[in-house]
Amino acid sequence: AIADADVTLKVKVILPEWRRPRKADAGVRLFWDTLSADIKRHEDRHVEIAKNHASELEAALKATHPRKTCQQAKAKAAEISAAI
Repeated sequence: AIADADVTLKVKVILPEWRRPRKADAGVRLFWDTLSADIKRHEDRHVEIAKNHASELEAALKATHPRKTCQQAKAKAAEISAAI
């Protein structure tokens, strides 16, 4: 049986960097700042989705009824994980 479940998520987001030259064109700076903010927002959304899935997986695992064997419990956990 699955007595309890604790799903832990470790996230590392790596964003592109630009070492801005001192005399960088104002238009290029604006373009980079806008693009950089958009990329960060996009990646933050991936993190939010992953956290939601982790919470959903944990809740689904905790909601399963007991199985007769550990093998059956593992199979059910794998089934739930694949579905989420």
